[in-house]
Amino acid sequence: MKTTLASICVVVLLISCTESSKKSTAKTDSTTVKKDELAPTKKKKSTPYKIINSKLTGQQVVANLKKGIAAKGLTIFNQIDHVGGAKKSGQELPFTYVIVFGNPEVGTKLMQCDQSIGIELPLKILVSTNKKGRTQLTYLHPKHYNEYFKLGKCKEILKNMETLLNDISIQASGKESLKTATR
Repeated sequence: MKTTLASICVVVLLISCTESSKKSTAKTDSTTVKKDELAPTKKKKSTPYKIINSKLTGQQVVANLKKGIAAKGLTIFNQIDHVGGAKKSGQELPFTYVIVFGNPEVGTKLMQCDQSIGIELPLKILVSTNKKGRTQLTYLHPKHYNEYFKLGKCKEILKNMETLLNDISIQASGKESLKTATR
């Protein structure tokens, strides 16, 4: 009886070791490889935001941004001073300011392609100071709209929007626009 019980214990132990071994390895091309080695490598996703650094203060960039928006004949619909909001709630925040702007004619054309894009319009640019004290302009890159909206015949508008946002942001940051430099 002891021999039979001992034999059963050995068999159970061998089976559990075999199952454990199967779980930690896999066969690939007749080579045994640990599953950890088969884990897919994570590709770094590109951010949907474009960030432009500036050596100017946040206030200077905002002033430049307003001038650039006006010079392009666009409308400023709203301005959000997040620092002021933080102060009202008894908190602190580094410089954080959003300008909401656009062209109703162009926005309407985009919404005629896919009305849902209205959630992203008008355009917005964030001017903020990061943890290192550097001023940055941030906006959602228009090419990412194609991932979420059906904009088929409106793709040319997105290209123009991309150029506009880039030019306005570079100008506001105090950097020379490549187009301006090559003219």
